[in-house]
Amino acid sequence: MRIVVDRADVERAIETYLREPGNDPAEIVAAARTQRLLPLWKDIGGCILLRADGELLAFGWDTPTRLEAIPDDSPDRSMVHAARGWASCRFPDVRGLRPERGLNSIECPTCKGTGRLVGFPENLTCACGGLGWIPTEAGRLTSA
Repeated sequence: MRIVVDRADVERAIETYLREPGNDPAEIVAAARTQRLLPLWKDIGGCILLRADGELLAFGWDTPTRLEAIPDDSPDRSMVHAARGWASCRFPDVRGLRPERGLNSIECPTCKGTGRLVGFPENLTCACGGLGWIPTEAGRLTSA
């Protein structure tokens, strides 16, 4: 899966990230450094990362050195939407990262449009990625 982002923005964001990776696991920092990737999302299953050309990749915690391209028809499109939403707050200067809300979107049923999960720690993100909406068509997520 490929998204349209500004290559220079992504490169700058990678450099900024590498200077201050926070408390990200070593596997994420290593992938960012060796493969020139911007980490967008991490969860119990693994990590979604962005290449400067807009290609989205992922790895699982059990195989962190095996990066796989996320296919266009991936069943994880909702995860990609959430990853882009969350990462657009972390990396606001990357043009094209934040998903654009289309006519087919609906209010996120989980957070009721707030983008926040009430009663949960701040590091837990809603399935909408903090955007408060999800793209749908007949109740099914259709675009990342």
